[in-house]
Amino acid sequence: MVEAALKAGYRLFDTAELYKNEKELGVAFAEYLPKFGLKREDIFITTKVQIMDGKVSEWAEQSLKESLEKLKTEYVN
Repeated sequence: MVEAALKAGYRLFDTAELYKNEKELGVAFAEYLPKFGLKREDIFITTKVQIMDGKVSEWAEQSLKESLEKLKTEYVN
């Protein structure tokens, strides 16, 4: 689906731990961005930070780190 989306001109990808799509998107971006002559900065990736037990700051940093690792990127938009 990522290949078809990029081919069609999609440049925004919405992710979340809850969606269970971050790891697969990271793999797909590594494969398909070069195929279409795109770089990471050519697309927008958004995600959500999980909040557990109302502990925003404690969980936010860990959740973001995990998302970045799965997405194989250094930042999200």
